[in-house]
Amino acid sequence: MRMKAIGFKRFSRVLVSDPARTLQPKLDFLSSVGITAPLLPRLVSLTPIILHRSVEAHLAPHFDSLREVLGSDSNIIAALRHMPFVMHCSPKATFLRTLPVLLDVHGLTPSEVSKLVTL
Repeated sequence: MRMKAIGFKRFSRVLVSDPARTLQPKLDFLSSVGITAPLLPRLVSLTPIILHRSVEAHLAPHFDSLREVLGSDSNIIAALRHMPFVMHCSPKATFLRTLPVLLDVHGLTPSEVSKLVTL
């Protein structure tokens, strides 16, 4: 049945996605880095685009970049709990540009920067 035929003019791509082929790999990846309930449904509802990004081309490199800045998956999860919009930004373009300022100018240690982001 076509979605427009039953009254949907605009609809989420999730409704027409093949769950096994497109959604499950993303959910498996997010689970593998420790993102589980209650954060997983919150993160998906706030940033549904993550269900349509390639694991290999986007999600895994994004989490690798976050690890460079935050140091561990547990720190990434803590940051996502407070700032789910982190999934919208490019860590290398945002965090890594400000990192030298925090380290060199303000004298913070990498551990202090991680704590600042995950508060």
